[in-house]
Amino acid sequence: MFFKVISAKRPLVLRINEIFRPLYEVGIISLIPWGFPYKIYPDRELWILTDELLEMMSKYAMPLDISKIEGLIAGFLGIFLTYIATSISRTKGDILRISDIILRENPYLKFSITDLVTEFANIVSEIHARYGCISRFNYVGGNDSRPFIILDLESLNRTLMKC
Repeated sequence: MFFKVISAKRPLVLRINEIFRPLYEVGIISLIPWGFPYKIYPDRELWILTDELLEMMSKYAMPLDISKIEGLIAGFLGIFLTYIATSISRTKGDILRISDIILRENPYLKFSITDLVTEFANIVSEIHARYGCISRFNYVGGNDSRPFIILDLESLNRTLMKC
């Protein structure tokens, strides 16, 4: 089996190469430099893993927990909706329409609009409680009202970048 290391983030490539290099030195895996006849890219390497190594690794691999991945995706979408809501003209109705578009365009996501809006409201509440740069989520207002009030835009932008 081939394992190619290519990433826009050079530190990631170097970290993966750092993990594989000792295995290469003891002969457990092979290495093919990736490149063209006129140029070789030493930071983009093609590792050849043996079936024995993959079999051994599968014994120790942790099972994939789909619920954790779904939680990460829901959190990301909540932050994304919060970012969209920072526009002065966005209303709660806009957020509902955007949530609907996200779910229609990504049918493999097992979320409902209620799930996304709840995650969005939770993110807003958490940002309000921790940083105080926005108001609480506007549960009372209708679809034509703002989801929250921005108290400090710079602080909110820094907070969203940290999330």
